[in-house]
Formats: sequence, structure tokens, C-alpha cells
Amino acid sequence: MDREWIRNPNRVSREYLNGISEFLKTASKHVNAEGYTKCPCQNCNNCRLKSLREIQQDLGRYGMSFNYTTWTHHGERLRTVSSCSNSSRFPIFG
Repeated sequence: MDREWIRNPNRVSREYLNGISEFLKTASKHVNAEGYTKCPCQNCNNCRLKSLREIQQDLGRYGMSFNYTTWTHHGERLRTVSSCSNSSRFPIFG
């Protein structure tokens, strides 16, 4: 599933609610001992620890932070892209 749902202004749409569900499944694997993890809503912006239930409510109320498309605070790794697709195309002179 892509992350376009994050920008959907209709927070009761099937797309948005499915996106929240997908996020909560990922986040549930990254809670602390008390059951809290960072809340990525536009209000908290990954600066507050909350329960999954509170996060679900916040995502419905405030929406997901628009720039949080790689869930690094919830276990995802940043994707790295090589700047050189084929280094053999350019000979090295020395």
C-alpha cells in the first residue's frame, strides 16, 4: 500500500482508515514496555509518546504528519539511493 492516504483530507474514507490500520500494525511492533510509542499526528509530530488507541484517535482528529512517509520512528529504515547507477560508464584516468 502506498502512503498517499496520508494526504487524504477525508479522514473517514476507507482509504484513510485502512492507512491508519496499516500504520498501527507497524507501530504495534515498536512500543515500549508501558505500551507507548511516538505519535505521528500533525499535532504531536513524533514528539509525544502515546498508546496505540490514543494514536488512532489523534490520526483521526489531526491527521498524519504529511512528511512522515517512511516510518523511521516505528521500525522502517530510510531507503538509500545510489547516485551512481553504472560506474563503469566513466573511465578513471590516473
